[in-house]
Amino acid sequence: MRVRRLAIGGFAGLIFSFTTQAFSAERGPRSQASVWSDKPAEPSFEATESSTVPAQALVGSGLTASTPIQVASGVQVVAQLFEDSPEVAVCTAVLAGSAHDQKPGVHRLLAEILRDGGYRSGAQDYLDVARARGAENEVQVYPDATVYCTRAPRAELELAVWLAAGRFSSAAINEATFKEKVGQLAMAAEQRDAAVFEGRAQVRLRRMAFLGEPALGAVDLPSPEYMDAITLEDLKRAHEQAYVARRAVVALVGGGTIERAQQAAHEYLERIRPGTEADAARFQLVTQQTLRFSMDEDRAAKTPAAWYGWVIPTEAVRSHAHAALALLMNESRLSKQISSGSRPAKRITLYDPNEPTRFPTLARIEVVGRYPHALGLIEKELSDQLRLLATTGPTPQELTQYAAQLAQEERACLATAQLRAATLARGLLHGFSSSQLLLPLGPEYLPAVPSADQIKAAALTLLIESRRNVVEVYPKGWQDPWQAPMPAFHIVEKGQTLSSIAVQYGTTIAVLTKMNNIKQVKPIYPGDKLKVPRGKAKAERPARTHQVRRGDTLSGIAIKYGVKVRDIAAANGMGARQTIRAGETLNIPWPSSNKAGDAREPAKSESERGEQPDAGRHHTVKSGETLSEIARGYGLSTVALARENGLSHKALVKVGQKLKLPASSGSISSNPQSPTRPSFSTYRVKSGDTLSGIAHKHHISVAELAAANHLTRKSTIRPGQTLKIPKPSP
Repeated sequence: MRVRRLAIGGFAGLIFSFTTQAFSAERGPRSQASVWSDKPAEPSFEATESSTVPAQALVGSGLTASTPIQVASGVQVVAQLFEDSPEVAVCTAVLAGSAHDQKPGVHRLLAEILRDGGYRSGAQDYLDVARARGAENEVQVYPDATVYCTRAPRAELELAVWLAAGRFSSAAINEATFKEKVGQLAMAAEQRDAAVFEGRAQVRLRRMAFLGEPALGAVDLPSPEYMDAITLEDLKRAHEQAYVARRAVVALVGGGTIERAQQAAHEYLERIRPGTEADAARFQLVTQQTLRFSMDEDRAAKTPAAWYGWVIPTEAVRSHAHAALALLMNESRLSKQISSGSRPAKRITLYDPNEPTRFPTLARIEVVGRYPHALGLIEKELSDQLRLLATTGPTPQELTQYAAQLAQEERACLATAQLRAATLARGLLHGFSSSQLLLPLGPEYLPAVPSADQIKAAALTLLIESRRNVVEVYPKGWQDPWQAPMPAFHIVEKGQTLSSIAVQYGTTIAVLTKMNNIKQVKPIYPGDKLKVPRGKAKAERPARTHQVRRGDTLSGIAIKYGVKVRDIAAANGMGARQTIRAGETLNIPWPSSNKAGDAREPAKSESERGEQPDAGRHHTVKSGETLSEIARGYGLSTVALARENGLSHKALVKVGQKLKLPASSGSISSNPQSPTRPSFSTYRVKSGDTLSGIAHKHHISVAELAAANHLTRKSTIRPGQTLKIPKPSP
């Protein structure tokens, strides 16, 4: 099992992002902080040899303390600096996430333009110099915020703050840069959607999970058609509204002194526009009542894979759900059942964004199957393990192990300057305190783990199947057998088992139990109808068909070929009482009880025997006969016989009455006065009897019993009622 998780300052979670290409020097803007001054103070731009340093763990005392820096513009600035740290990170969080977009993609496009500082390029390209001095810029757009980070050697603290200040300038938001970035993002969106499982499927999962709240379902990188709808005015309007002091936080972490940080903040951050505070975000989440499911196809995939997602609606229950999912992925639970040895999962990964945010989040599990039918087994085991967790809860030992694991993750993900600065900036933006965000760095820190009852409640209410969102991705041309739009049916015969039926249809017992929603240990009985994979029965004999003629009925065709009506109906995916029409071609199964060499051949029609049909033949009604019985004896429908004689299909016939037989009836006896019609016995209904029970007792189908008594499958029968029992079909 491979669990991929990332914790951010006491809030375990994983950051998912699409990589952004570094901007070339020719495209970079030149220093010009137009927001606060026509000619702002600039750092010295004397190109030096690159002094980039690798990200290193921070050391020193006071790891849980930070220092606020007061700035006249009102922007919130906090610093945690150490003399012995070789690098510094300056991260800026702005209340401008994908959920704040007036048009999809606006804030992602702004982030790309402002990523490297937001200044306009000129004769001396500041971006080349900044890179030469070891500055590296990154940006991440979340639903609730955009976070920019500049990482540089500790000697370049002032440069990093100057780049942060430049993002509040609109100097780089011009027509040329706008067109360039739109093109780049459109290409990135196309590349993402081409990667079906890693890209398009995740977009679909998020939109499906947040149905009814499109702001939360929005992704930072929308499809190209949405990007085309954005205008330069949209960008300027969004920047003017969001990139202001009261909607931003700047965090400085790493090498340097507080005095240098204060001086840089006063010099470069003083003149940011104050702006207005944002209204508190309010979302009306639609409570999910049923499982939401979607499928896609991936040409590059070799085996099926799936995304499972659950919406975690509030901050109050986020830690409970996080604990439940982490325990679910425990080596002794789900991973042991599906990913060890030759089990159905090749890979299983948890993405749990338990982040410093007040917004609802989406927890996801990624599963890659090992073989074609793996997803059905994986989904069943996932449901079983969640049900077990909701019923019995975690053991004390599991809670202890989880607490230690959580503490380790939280500390590791606050270890570098950039991770810690990003956590502080985003967390402070949403009202968390510095002490709360840095608490995991305490020497004796032990995280507050939810109780067993809270974890059970989370599994029972938040992670249940009715709140699950699923996107399954299959290889090109492959389809789950139980997803077939019209499955075939098999009527269980005496002596058959699930194993023998699976062999007959070239499938597995697991597939049959999944298709029919039954347990493997459940007994099956003769007469049971089971769904089976269409087109997978082993063909031991050549296929045969019958073209329906005027007057044909299923029962007549069944008699002609020596099979049962229900077998023909099952072979053609239809009901036993379904009407057939002239010109249709029906698949005719071979009798299951006969061997290939003993199969009964269909009776040849008169034309096939070289005889001319007699259009003038009649039948004389005998005592006890009915119109339907006479029609059945000649392989005709009651309607066809009645129409030929100008009668209603419900008409009564009298003894001695002569009925004209249609000339097209291919199963007419050579003696028109002696049709081969089935004999009947009678049965008196007893208390507790049902049509299906009586049919099963007399080895006939419910359809045959109902037809013989002018009933439907759902007709009510009463004790004392006499039913005709037709002779079983041969």
